[in-house]
Amino acid sequence: MIANALLRSACALAALGALALAQGNGGSTAIGAIGSIDEFHPAHQPGPNGERPALPAPAYGGSATLHVEVLPPSLNHALDNKAIARWILREVHETLARRDPQTLEWVPGVARAWSTEDLVRVTRASAERLGVVGFGSPRANGAELALRGRATVRADGGCHIAFADGSSETLASADVVAVLPGCALTVQLRDGVRWHDGHPFDAEDAAFSVRMYSIPGVPAGELRYEFEKIELVTVLSPRELRYEFRAPYFAALDTVLEMCLLPRHLYDLGDPDNAQADPEGRKTVLGASGVVDDAARARYVAENSRNRMWVGLGPWRVVRHDDELIEARRFDGYFDPARAGYLDVVRWRYFRDDNAAFQALLAGELDFTYRVASTDYFGPACQSDAFTRTFYKGMYPAHAFGVIVWNTRRPLLSDPLVRTALAHAIDLERFKTSYYRGVAEIVTGAMSHLSPAYDATIEPLRHDPARARALLAEAGWDDHDGDGRLDRDGAAFELELVMQSGNASANAIALLLQEALRAFGGELRISAIEPKLASARVKARDFDAAPLAWIPPLEQDQEQLFHSRWAPPGLDSSNYSGFADAQVDQWIESAQRELDPAARFELWKRVQRRVYELQPLLFLYSPPRKIALNQKLRGYRVGREDPGFSVRDWYYAAGTEGTRPAR
Repeated sequence: MIANALLRSACALAALGALALAQGNGGSTAIGAIGSIDEFHPAHQPGPNGERPALPAPAYGGSATLHVEVLPPSLNHALDNKAIARWILREVHETLARRDPQTLEWVPGVARAWSTEDLVRVTRASAERLGVVGFGSPRANGAELALRGRATVRADGGCHIAFADGSSETLASADVVAVLPGCALTVQLRDGVRWHDGHPFDAEDAAFSVRMYSIPGVPAGELRYEFEKIELVTVLSPRELRYEFRAPYFAALDTVLEMCLLPRHLYDLGDPDNAQADPEGRKTVLGASGVVDDAARARYVAENSRNRMWVGLGPWRVVRHDDELIEARRFDGYFDPARAGYLDVVRWRYFRDDNAAFQALLAGELDFTYRVASTDYFGPACQSDAFTRTFYKGMYPAHAFGVIVWNTRRPLLSDPLVRTALAHAIDLERFKTSYYRGVAEIVTGAMSHLSPAYDATIEPLRHDPARARALLAEAGWDDHDGDGRLDRDGAAFELELVMQSGNASANAIALLLQEALRAFGGELRISAIEPKLASARVKARDFDAAPLAWIPPLEQDQEQLFHSRWAPPGLDSSNYSGFADAQVDQWIESAQRELDPAARFELWKRVQRRVYELQPLLFLYSPPRKIALNQKLRGYRVGREDPGFSVRDWYYAAGTEGTRPAR
């Protein structure tokens, strides 16, 4: 199983736990182990016998305020694919199912069960002749049927299919159009699940949450490619529905089971309860005409007030969402009390500047930040009395990594020789030692470096100024006029780097690159601007270079990042570099259809090697996540998927003022 393959890789990472190397100023590069609980909490350290004291019993109540470096304008994941939006949704919302953060096996959410079947496409005439029409759904405008069951392909090109009722049929090769393994997913939903506004959740909600992606004009480009692979959604009953994929897709379960569920009565103008549930929103979109067309449907989704004031299915309900704060309070109608968490209030507070956030932490305005700057973490700031009497720090493995995206549509950066020269020009090893104390991983691909699909055998390009100069000269960049600056055809070697202001690590990398370019006679202009403006410029491809942080799952479909389909400007995609390569396209498409993990991982590694060869991105570091947490909060548990923690685990110890006993 894919989960087992991914788990083996994550377990190998856990061996990094307890790596402790003393550093100056009392700093430590100890990296916590995945699965650990309160590993760095001062009250949970090993005693003289080497054993840790027991964790305190939990209580219900209290609050926690978390730092975020950006507040998503929308919590509708279909419209906002930012990691922050996903992390918040995991606390205030539910999916059909989720992966257990320790085992990576699927755990039921609002679905109680699910099953997969194969699809065998046959001609309608064959289905009618064999009497199996009732086991299929129409395709090709009714000329074909997709039969559901367990298929075994025969050597003669035919197949044997076993149906859910216990019957079976042997199909001749002439009857079979295509055999599509694992392409039908049937989901059974729990009873008694309600949205935060009290409306019942049912199969129509789960169906609409996929159909919404087919509405022209809905700005869901970064995720639409996944849902376009679903050919048919059928509601079988209020508690059961089926999703059928066009072709085998390795991420079929992840796409459906972890999709962002939307309340149809608040997002679909065609829902019979919509007029009563949202009369004002409906009136705003439809106006006096009352005409419900695709344009109105798309606008209703994109401009829906619930994108901010989220109506979800989770244990906390959003009560505030503005430019400073998202606040969620306990929802007593949550369907699964065992997973409802302990806290009554959770807040995500925006601080653009990491240093300002650290000062707010010391002032008691924050309980948690996962963005402690290296200079603070390893320096005196985290050794001060102001910090240690209330907070503690820790480092944990992370999937996140940094890149500098090159806009390959810009003439200066269109040549792989230039991009490779830039990779040789920057001294990543020196920066790793000086800034990250040697504990960051220099990555060579867009797959998580913790994944078995990541090729760890690829050596990062070395700092080699001579090689960089030679490559630049080969690309026509040299000091032709003797003024000490690189030029080609009369144009100077000048780049603009667009970045979010207040990001300490991105600023440090930008200065390092600026220094490296100046040594060669080039110039890098750093434009540090407000995060929303920086994000808008990157999406519009209005940049030369941009430092970004990517946070992939353990195995990520690379289509949105590197397939040429998403390279042209004007598309809502994550292929910000405009990268296009026919061989990479072919490998991505093959990997998407490959259901065998080992074979698929090899295809992803081919993609990684080719992309690294062409350097549309300058791959940087995956540093451990550096956190600071209020000592009163207990239960910090490290998971295998980003962000590596869940607020549902956190609690105050029994007896803490303002809490009540746990049930």
